[in-house]
Amino acid sequence: MKPSPAGAKGGAGQRDTVVLAVLAVVLLTALAWREGLDEAAAALTAALRLLLAVGPLFLLGIAIGGCLSALVSTQAVTRHLGSSVSWRAYGVVVIGGMVTPAGPFAAFPLLLALRQAGVATALCVAYLTAWATLGLQRLLLWEVPLMGADFALLRWAVSLPLPLLAAWGAQLMMASRWAGGDRP
Repeated sequence: MKPSPAGAKGGAGQRDTVVLAVLAVVLLTALAWREGLDEAAAALTAALRLLLAVGPLFLLGIAIGGCLSALVSTQAVTRHLGSSVSWRAYGVVVIGGMVTPAGPFAAFPLLLALRQAGVATALCVAYLTAWATLGLQRLLLWEVPLMGADFALLRWAVSLPLPLLAAWGAQLMMASRWAGGDRP
């Protein structure tokens, strides 16, 4: 059985939504009280503009994640990555994270598909950490031209062990917290 995305059947996803909604109302109320209704309205207008700019990308990313989850069979993922960790699986997810383009709108739907296909949590942590710290697109298009090759390659090289360290840390935390029980 594939795990459902957070909030699909209640639980943590709905709780997170309620917490964020309460936080937004509290902050908006504090802004209106401190700075006035005009500032609160300006903040809401800015938030709406951001939603209109990012919303379509977010929806497309969710659609991509849904399609990937349907297209990628659990058996294929298990055959290539396994539901447990191995050096080969680490290599695949780290390289995958390094070459995933298009920012979070590509990375997170792919991560969701991996999770739903049963990929081990530590491998998902390694993928996301590699995407965030070792992205080749960011290195070549932003860091080298703006910061220079010496700095960019140094930063990239010292970041190389981070996906494995993050995955190892995730394994240690899960082993101590969820010993003998269900794991995320």
